[in-house]
Formats: sequence, C-alpha cells, structure tokens
Amino acid sequence: MLFTTSWDDGHPHDFRVADLLEKYGMTGTFYVCRDGQVGAKLTDDQIRALASRHEVGAHTISHPSLRTVPAAVQREEISGSKKWLESVTGAECRMFAYPYGHYNETAVEAVREAGFRGARTTQDLIWSTDQFHLSPTIQVHHFPFRPIPNRRCIQPLQTHYKSLRGMHVPLFALRNWSAMTKAVFRYAVDTRQPWFHLWGHSWSLERFGLWEQFEDMLKHIHAQPDMTYITNRELLTR
Repeated sequence: MLFTTSWDDGHPHDFRVADLLEKYGMTGTFYVCRDGQVGAKLTDDQIRALASRHEVGAHTISHPSLRTVPAAVQREEISGSKKWLESVTGAECRMFAYPYGHYNETAVEAVREAGFRGARTTQDLIWSTDQFHLSPTIQVHHFPFRPIPNRRCIQPLQTHYKSLRGMHVPLFALRNWSAMTKAVFRYAVDTRQPWFHLWGHSWSLERFGLWEQFEDMLKHIHAQPDMTYITNRELLTR
C-alpha cells in the first residue's frame, strides 16, 4: 500500500513532524502559507531547509476561505503563493492545499491556471483520485471529543460516526484517535484502497498533546508489510 502524509499552514513544529517521519523512513508534503497561521510561521531559511528534506506545497498567501472571496482574489492568493514559494525554494511548486478545505469551481480553475499539478482537500474517509480534489484519509486531531467542555465537545465523533460505522469500525476502536485510525487503516488494507493518507497541523499535535498517538500510528504502519512511502505529488503519478 502507498502511504503519504500532509501538513498544513507552515509552522515551526513542522520540523518535529519531519523528524518523526524520517525516523520511520517516511515522507510527506508540507503546505506552507506565506503569512502563517495561529501566530507563527516558517522563515524563508526554514522553508528551504524543509524543502530539502520533504515536498513543500502552497497554501495561499493569507489563508482565506477561497469560496468566500471574489475570483480575482482567489487568483491572487493561489498564483501568488506559487510564485512566492518558488522564489523562496528555487524549485517548481507542484501541489496546492485549499485552506480549511474550502473551494468552489472558480478556485479549482485558478489552481489549474496557476500551473499546479494537483490540489488536496480536507474531506476525510474517502479515496478521491481526482488530481484537483485529492482526498486525505484521516486527520491527526482530537478524537472522539473536543477537549473543550461546550456544545461542540462531541463534534469529532458526530462528524465521522456514520462513515466509521459504514467501514465496520468497532465501537471499542472509537475510544481514541490512535485506535480509530488503526481500524480505518485495517479497513483500507482489507478493501484494497489505493493509499492511506494522514494529514493534520503540527501546531495541533502540540496544542492537543497528540505527539505520542501520532508516533504510535507511525510505528504501526512501519511494522506492516509491503508499504511504500511517497509524497502527495507521487500519489498522482502512480
């Protein structure tokens, strides 16, 4: 099975993710927003260092919801992020990720016109092979509950429950993110899905204390036979 990972926003914690991936012989794609997110961003030198180790993709200039801005702004954000990142790295930027997973027809067309080879969404638990609607498998995030005692506390479980039960994920596996993701991985193997794609935000792993569960999943995948580790771009050429 093919295995890839992707990481959004461009945060200094990306280097901890990169170190863990390399520890297990894995790779991934880091989608960098020029202006950063959650109060931090990578410097040009850090972007070049990351690009020397893993694939780096674009994630707009200022991280807007692309379906809420005019087509002209979409083009500026999308093509501008490609030109900026190529000027930083000195290499072609081939992949793009839609901020928040939000897009519409004009945004997709702007991605094509900018010269990207593919674009990743945030729609979990499906396996789309459309090059401009590349889907991840599961997000590295808090599960089954948000660690905030409010009315949205149960949202992670509510969002995925129907899909997970449709994959025959046992109820006991819904106790935490690691157990759930291992069950989804088993489903992917048993049903011969084309790949398994973890995605997330390095700052989220730090904020919600998910590093241990994340590494546990990497160990689990590394122990499986016949795994091939590739970038997001390579998913589109297999």
